[in-house]
Formats: sequence, structure tokens, C-alpha cells
Amino acid sequence: VIFENNRLELQIYLYNWETNKGTRSIRLIFKEIRNFTFKGTEEKFDCDSIVDFSCEEIIHLNEVCYKVKLFLDGDTNMKIIEFIGKEVEVIF
Repeated sequence: VIFENNRLELQIYLYNWETNKGTRSIRLIFKEIRNFTFKGTEEKFDCDSIVDFSCEEIIHLNEVCYKVKLFLDGDTNMKIIEFIGKEVEVIF
């Protein structure tokens, strides 16, 4: 997870449960981040599992934006990331 200059980048490794053969990497880049909040006891991200993810289209300051919420399960604690972003880029 990298958050700087109103830009949030997530590198996600997805395991292929269907064939049990390796992982696939996906990069999500959220731009023009607004209202970023983080809840958790540690800010380290290393092999956290995504427990739940929600994304909904909203109107924020007269612009179409996306409200995103991630629940992550780390080895020692749960983390919640919430933010509003204007644009997302997906790189496979």
C-alpha cells in the first residue's frame, strides 16, 4: 500500500483457487483521493488478506466519485481503509 500526493496504490496478489496454480498480480491505482481514513493498530501491510471490499458510486462535491472500503486481516490485527476517489486505474 502506497499513499502519497492524493494517490493510493494497492498491489494485490490473487491466488488461483480454481486450478491451485500460483497467483496473479493486480495493481489498483486510485487517484484524487479525498477523506482517507485508516483504522488499525499497525500500519504495516504484509500478506494481509482482504476480508471484505465495497465500492459504490457517489456524488461528492458535485462530482461523480467512488466510495471504497477495505477490511484487511493481518497476522495480529484487523485494518480498515476507507476513502473517496475520483478515478481508478487497474493494471493486470
